[in-house]
Amino acid sequence: MDAILKLHHKIKHEPLGPKRAKQLAANPQEIWTEMPSSIRYDKAARKEWIEAAEANRSDQYSLERTQAVQRGDLHHGGLHNALEKAKK
Repeated sequence: MDAILKLHHKIKHEPLGPKRAKQLAANPQEIWTEMPSSIRYDKAARKEWIEAAEANRSDQYSLERTQAVQRGDLHHGGLHNALEKAKK
């Protein structure tokens, strides 16, 4: 399984050729295809994820959300409430 994940990561992050880069620029990826289902159905989390995706921080948001869940800080109010709690 590790080998499959490493290969997927390698392929996903290898540089694009000029032809493929041009194709991707012409057809931007739909934001809903990237959104995890655990975020899609939580209104507060979905709003936060969309804001993060528009700022090109969706990966960082997912990491912060995962860490908040692991710490037990994430409650029904979404990640924003957990981050505000951590600042206090």
